[in-house]
Amino acid sequence: MKTLGKIFLALSLTASCVFSQDKAMLDMFVEKGILTPQEAVELSKGMAANVVVHEKGKAKSIKIRTRAQFQYEWTNTRMSAGMGAPSSGASTSGFQIRRLFLELYADLGADWKAQIVMDFGRSDASHYIADTYVTKTFRYEYLTGDLDLGYRRPIFAYEEYLSSCALPAIERSVATTYFTGGQNGRRLGLGGRYVGAFYWGDVQQLPGLKYNVALVNSYNDAPWGTNDAYNTDDNIPNIIVGTEYVFKNDDWEIRAGVSGIYGDKANKKMGAGTAKSMYGVNPYIQGRYGNFYFWGDFLGAVVADGKNVGGEWRQASPYGLNASGEYRFDIGTFGKLGVTARYTWLDTGGRGISTKDAMRHYPSLSGDPAYNNVQAVYGGLNWYIRGDNLKLMLGYEWAQYSGTADDRHAAHRCDAQAFRTQLQIVF
Repeated sequence: MKTLGKIFLALSLTASCVFSQDKAMLDMFVEKGILTPQEAVELSKGMAANVVVHEKGKAKSIKIRTRAQFQYEWTNTRMSAGMGAPSSGASTSGFQIRRLFLELYADLGADWKAQIVMDFGRSDASHYIADTYVTKTFRYEYLTGDLDLGYRRPIFAYEEYLSSCALPAIERSVATTYFTGGQNGRRLGLGGRYVGAFYWGDVQQLPGLKYNVALVNSYNDAPWGTNDAYNTDDNIPNIIVGTEYVFKNDDWEIRAGVSGIYGDKANKKMGAGTAKSMYGVNPYIQGRYGNFYFWGDFLGAVVADGKNVGGEWRQASPYGLNASGEYRFDIGTFGKLGVTARYTWLDTGGRGISTKDAMRHYPSLSGDPAYNNVQAVYGGLNWYIRGDNLKLMLGYEWAQYSGTADDRHAAHRCDAQAFRTQLQIVF
């Protein structure tokens, strides 16, 4: 991590000068504690002799942040009824770097800001880019808010919108991932990161009332604007709208809102011909009362040509819900200890889901058809050593997949479980 930080810092320096031996700049980094004197000497050795400062690209301030998550996981799937039951089963286990973020934030002046965020923990280099955009802030009597232009998450599927460093559970839920994961003929690809324009506004006449509007590509998680996996190049924009109200005082806070999304060509159908429409709705609530933190949401969608029944494409209406709570105990100089739980329910509306679609690194079982329903329970223990900046998490999740895409009441079940532990560092 320290070496990566130095590399990123060196790259940042070369953005404002052409490989120079700028002693004043290095002295400033030492004074601010960004570099040690020895590190400044080492960096200066790799620089050339002449300073060429690009004043037009100069920012008022630049901040660099690193976020890393190291994880161990054990996952298991086993049929408890249906084909091959009860003998079929499979497990996986191992250590991994779950996320490795390098983040650069710049204040450009005149109410303009920018950020570049890269996640080097991804296996696919084409998805290294995370939330990367330019922001313009407006401060007028009837228009106060931020306009983001670039690649980021809107508010749809509330758990997906939450930062990965602030999640009370180690992984997002089955319902959240089913709705927001990239389309594969079962997952919806509705939510997640998009390229487009996002506006986040405040209503000055009613403090606490906020709204958001976004116009984005119909492809999610595709920073370059297209996705070769789809059988269509049609990228007619989705529109996303939402509103929320925040109530708070010294002892409690509640954030309640609803978000909706519509895309005329959002359902790519993965090889089934012309893209079709899809829309979704997501009411949510999140809050705190004393040391008790909670959130919950409902996810619903209507997908044109969303499922295939006997060779005929029909509308599908999947829905899901999440409910999560955490109580944090203050343990003095050792930080806080949080006990957390989450319940999830998902009905795919006949579209279907496999164990690998929405739960990381779960092994699929040979000959196992797509299921229709999933319910899951997560329980965990979080040690906030330095808040979210240094956090150790332990968690266990049990999920049961049931029914089939053709018959939700079929006597067909699969039990899945996972144990994970994760260390998170942010600085």
